[in-house]
Amino acid sequence: MIVNLKVFRVSLVVFLIFIGGNALSDNLIPLGRVVAVVGDGVITDYDLEKEINVTKEQLRANKTLLPNEDKLRAQILERLISRKILLDFADRTGIRISSEEIANGIAQVARGQNKSTSDFLDALERQGTGVLEDFRQRVETELKIDKLRRRDLDSKIRVSEAEINFFLAKQVENPDKDQYLTAHILIKIDGSGDEVERDRSMEKAIGAIQRIDQGEDFRTVAAELSDASDALEGGLLGWRASEQLPSLFLDKLTSMKLQQRSDIFESPNGFHILFLYDKKVLDQKIVVEQTHASHILIKVEQFEDENLVRSRTQEVRDRLILGGEDFATVAKNLSSDFSAANGGDLGWLGPGETVPEFEKAMNQLAVGEISEVVRSQFGFHIIVVHGRRDADLSDDRKRAIAQQTISQRKLENRFEGWIQEMRDKTFVEIKL
Repeated sequence: MIVNLKVFRVSLVVFLIFIGGNALSDNLIPLGRVVAVVGDGVITDYDLEKEINVTKEQLRANKTLLPNEDKLRAQILERLISRKILLDFADRTGIRISSEEIANGIAQVARGQNKSTSDFLDALERQGTGVLEDFRQRVETELKIDKLRRRDLDSKIRVSEAEINFFLAKQVENPDKDQYLTAHILIKIDGSGDEVERDRSMEKAIGAIQRIDQGEDFRTVAAELSDASDALEGGLLGWRASEQLPSLFLDKLTSMKLQQRSDIFESPNGFHILFLYDKKVLDQKIVVEQTHASHILIKVEQFEDENLVRSRTQEVRDRLILGGEDFATVAKNLSSDFSAANGGDLGWLGPGETVPEFEKAMNQLAVGEISEVVRSQFGFHIIVVHGRRDADLSDDRKRAIAQQTISQRKLENRFEGWIQEMRDKTFVEIKL
């Protein structure tokens, strides 16, 4: 199976193992002191110090000034608590991650590093003992949390046909769309309605504004003070198209100048502050190059010698090239992919719809050309390209994107509140 890899919510901590992996295995000695009790489990000093090391590498890589050590420690502990609450709940309610899902997740991370999966894993192994296994465990953890979120939060979000129609109509009215590079700070408000707590949150938000206005880097302030799950990434939201942003954020950003912060504004989640780094206008029309391709997949089964499977695949290619056998017929008889029934035909493929190794090889082929043997995490492939075209997105595809965009907007409005609800249901005692 080589269909599109579902993008999952992976914290930047996972990516930073590749950058700072040695810190995880060589420089830390497990410490047994409990720093937090979370439900029936604990977080130890070792867990906390390990995460602090990785996060510092992350902040340095992002060229973000390190926040105050005590503040950083508190933020990271909060992140560990939230992650443990969600992971424990996922385990208790039967969420499991298959080895294939982990492999897909690893491939997604490797792709983000512009590396093949095998090169990426080799680099991790060179980092030292235990780094690769720690990486796999982190990917599995993030996938479990993502699956929990999709089950308990995403599944409850509904998008009506009227909302989709309105969204598409607005795009027709405004063929150009703005994109914003922005960051945010969230100061949560206690849900009890206590005015003292509300005033305390407002004072914290005012303190953040004062530090920013005195010239302190917004990302550093966010890393110290923000209650959002992306605080340790400096609150960075990355480039977002206008329709991908919550309406409350967009209302502020449209009137802001570059390198300017917003005033404090309120949502059901708490008080927010935005910072606008950059803005650009893009043509709304989306045209992509599509490739019509077929393939034959020979899987490497458990305990099989990979070199023997590669040789067997090479023999199949020789039959196609030298023997002139029909590609579709051979695919029907030998391919292990779901597409075998259609003679290996995968239809028209756009960018990102296959794994990186497959896409790279496919893009290098001329129409009618048969590839060399290509290795991916699914096995060995032989690829043939039937044609290429530039295609505007179909109406069905546009509606699907509209639905996804509206769902994502609603999801972001509820995400922080969902995490807080999960925490409110769990016994937490901090022992720092």
